[in-house]
Amino acid sequence: MNLTPAALLIVAVAVLLGVVGQWSDAFASFPWWRLVVAVLAAGLAYEFLTTRRARVELEIDGTDRLYLGRLEPLALVFTTPRRRGLEIEFAPTLPEALEAAAVTQSLRIPPGAAARAELKARPVALGIHAWPDLPLRIRGPLGLAAWSRRLPVAARARVAVADLSRHADLVLGELVERG
Repeated sequence: MNLTPAALLIVAVAVLLGVVGQWSDAFASFPWWRLVVAVLAAGLAYEFLTTRRARVELEIDGTDRLYLGRLEPLALVFTTPRRRGLEIEFAPTLPEALEAAAVTQSLRIPPGAAARAELKARPVALGIHAWPDLPLRIRGPLGLAAWSRRLPVAARARVAVADLSRHADLVLGELVERG
């Protein structure tokens, strides 16, 4: 769980009310800070329950045939069957055979639709490689926290050597012209 700035502001207000309640006779009759903390705790509990029930599905496009050493486009397609959309944050994790810049991305998944995140990866090892689980954070509906989760990925990256035979004529033609 990562608290958002809104939740931290509520905590700061609770601390301020606690200090004022200790120093002031007017606020001493009722502990206002406890009410603020109770409302925050109830909001976090609600977010915990709703984000744990939220289903996120992931498909990865472009992994059917990757060529060794080439920069290849990949698309991470997120969907949710919820009536409400979801806001997620993730840093793409790739198989060890692929290299890419590790950039944290934020997406809004609309209800009943898909959200795509594009990235470019360079394959560095031949073979079929399993995709590791994707760590992500789901922002709660009240905006108080982002809740961590690991999303299983069923995709496999197939890395092969590029077919150079169709490019050999071009290379030979250039050598003959320079001759």
